[in-house]
Amino acid sequence: MSYKFFAVLVIVTLTGCAGFSGPARDTSANLTEAQLRYARIDAHSLSVSGRRTLDVEALAQALIRPARTEEEKVRAIFRWMADNISYDVESLLDGSYKFRRIDAADVLRERKAVCDGYTRLFLALAEAAGLTAQTVSGYTKLSGIRDENKHAWSAVKINGRWHLLDTTWAAGVVDENNRFQKRFDDFYFLTSPTELIATHYPESREWQLLPEPISYQSFVNTPDVWSEFHRSGLALKSHRQRTIRADSSVKVMLDVAEGTLLTARLDRYGDALPRNHAQVILRGTVAQVRAVFPEQGVYQLLIFAKRDPESTLYHSALRYDVVAAAGSDEKLAVIGPAFTEHAWSEPVVPRRARNLRPGSEIHLHARVEPGMHVSAQIRDLGRDTLIQNGVLVERSADGHTKFVIPWTNAPVGELRLEVFSGESDDLPGRFAFSLDLGRPWQLAVPSDRRGDVQITSTALAAAGIGLGVFQETRHIAVNP
Repeated sequence: MSYKFFAVLVIVTLTGCAGFSGPARDTSANLTEAQLRYARIDAHSLSVSGRRTLDVEALAQALIRPARTEEEKVRAIFRWMADNISYDVESLLDGSYKFRRIDAADVLRERKAVCDGYTRLFLALAEAAGLTAQTVSGYTKLSGIRDENKHAWSAVKINGRWHLLDTTWAAGVVDENNRFQKRFDDFYFLTSPTELIATHYPESREWQLLPEPISYQSFVNTPDVWSEFHRSGLALKSHRQRTIRADSSVKVMLDVAEGTLLTARLDRYGDALPRNHAQVILRGTVAQVRAVFPEQGVYQLLIFAKRDPESTLYHSALRYDVVAAAGSDEKLAVIGPAFTEHAWSEPVVPRRARNLRPGSEIHLHARVEPGMHVSAQIRDLGRDTLIQNGVLVERSADGHTKFVIPWTNAPVGELRLEVFSGESDDLPGRFAFSLDLGRPWQLAVPSDRRGDVQITSTALAAAGIGLGVFQETRHIAVNP
């Protein structure tokens, strides 16, 4: 059986390799197009309860009572199952599902199952509703490798044509504490075959439902994608293979639907690298995702997406494996969500300024949407204190913004430039995070204060700034 495992990762600091904790709640209020289209039948389906839900025939008739079409019948069954059947995590973990064969009546009585139980119940309800359905067995993809265990999903005929759906993955997720969390995912209802083939590979190629079925090798060689990839209107523009071979950096180009926001992260050995190793710059409907590698080795480049501007939750969308032939000490500007939302242009950052004496200035330039308020501050990371009058912000009428950093009495140690923007002129801590300008500058200091002062791209972990939350989804499949 297959379920989805996710870790909700809340950014508490980005200075270390991990720096994540959770969980967090999706505050998105946006309804999908399908939820709007099926609002009437969904409302009815979710209201069906009581003794009639203990019998397959009675439940099927109750669910389809207001349905006007075959599609609405399928939707009523699908929506009720996603809301009422939980994933049986316990039998998965102890392996007991392997020695027990359950039928639809068992699932209705226990209200839980692994994927075999989900598909058996869907098949029974569909047949009781006068529909033609079929269980599809196959494999799902985890990090580009076919899972050793099988998964099962469903096919149903509507108006003479076969369609695909997965009630198991639509029902919810299993969290990092091995608890099932109900979270309806509409993507897995009548999913386009061209999209489902990215994660589901049937044993029988006919159930790909594609004009030209793809090979298993093609299946495992494509990048790992999640439902958010399709929901956010992403499309591969440059790298179409799961494994990228690069030198010390890589640049991935994506087509993006209008209104989609992205962020990225670089991992190594399962740990997240500091945010200055991955960067997303969004220009219209094209996104540039750049990553730099600190040394030779194998990395994972993860891209997260969201559609709701009011939500801080980003969902897993796309993942690449990257084999880096060399390393680099380059650090990228860490660009946060407000960079795109508030119409910033890419800042002009001096790559390196040497031999700056106290009293010197560094000038950074960026352009931001007129009317948007901008603030900045310098933080001494060693003391975790703000430097008074550490940065001046100068705005011109056309939106051009200049950050002036005077180095009079600058302390020795690691400093951070924190830049904020928002629609309010309230205190800086209330602004949205925009970017952390990340390339290092060396500062020569008087003889009694020897050492280097570096402004490095590190995390914004203070002032109550909302950096956004990642929800990372991992697919795992098991099947007897």
